[in-house]
Amino acid sequence: LIRISCRFSVTAKRVVLASMASYWPFMCTHRFGSHVAQTVLRCVVAECEVNLEELDEEGKMIVEDSYASLLENEDSGVPSSLSKLLIQTLEELKPYASELAVHVCGTHVLRTGICILSG
Repeated sequence: LIRISCRFSVTAKRVVLASMASYWPFMCTHRFGSHVAQTVLRCVVAECEVNLEELDEEGKMIVEDSYASLLENEDSGVPSSLSKLLIQTLEELKPYASELAVHVCGTHVLRTGICILSG
């Protein structure tokens, strides 16, 4: 799953992450869904780390073509930043941290989230 999903474009990763909003608690506690949730988090974080060199001094994306600048516009229906979506996702899981910590399927998703936040 990770080999397939990490080859997605940045736009596809943003769409997948955005479409999972409000499903995270369910996905994290599902036997197979927890592996999907963990893979999505790992791929998004890998993309965020790879694209660090595309930021300017103020932390804004350097956009060189018109298609990429169109994708940055939040009016297009696709949120502009993987990092912003990632933080929103982790904020969504925050109230469920104590449940995920003792859930047989949720522990590895929680661990992945903690590793992301710790750097």
